Amino acid sequence: MKQLFLVLTFLFCVSHFTSLAQTRDTTAQIVATPIRDTLKTTATTIEKEYDESNDYDSGLFLIGLTGLGLIIISVGAGIIVALIGFFLLFTFVSVGILSTSIIIGLQKKSFEKGFKIFIVSTSTFAGTLLFAIIFWAINHIMHWFKTSTALLTGAAFGLVCGFILGLLVSYLLKKLSTYFKGKLHLF
Repeated sequence: MKQLFLVLTFLFCVSHFTSLAQTRDTTAQIVATPIRDTLKTTATTIEKEYDESNDYDSGLFLIGLTGLGLIIISVGAGIIVALIGFFLLFTFVSVGILSTSIIIGLQKKSFEKGFKIFIVSTSTFAGTLLFAIIFWAINHIMHWFKTSTALLTGAAFGLVCGFILGLLVSYLLKKLSTYFKGKLHLF
């Protein structure tokens, strides 16, 4: 049965491609057109050679440009994602979040403790920065406090909120990981 299928597939491919094949070179043909003059009774033949000066397909050109555009956009997006990743890694190393979480994880001999420190430290740092900027922007519009007071208030509020959010996220991740371990029977 398998051999019959292979033979039929081969025959189909061969017959299909030969039926669509071009039998002669049509680009170099000489077109002979009999033209009858209404004033004369003899037929004359005009030979016209093929003109290749306008042989392009604008649809294929647009498809090629679209493909080139998608490639350029994809490369640009990849570069942006890589730059954001390097910037985040540089920020984590600069602030000491990554090295601190690795050292604590190695000292406690627990990946979970190191990851918890990483989550809490990251959310605390991000919350402090984010709330300081938000309070500064609100104060810039509303003129409630001096700029330094608004920045310190926002940073303090962001520090507390980021720390609480980090503890909450690490707790939720711990519960989710134990739930999925139980469902997937990994350990």
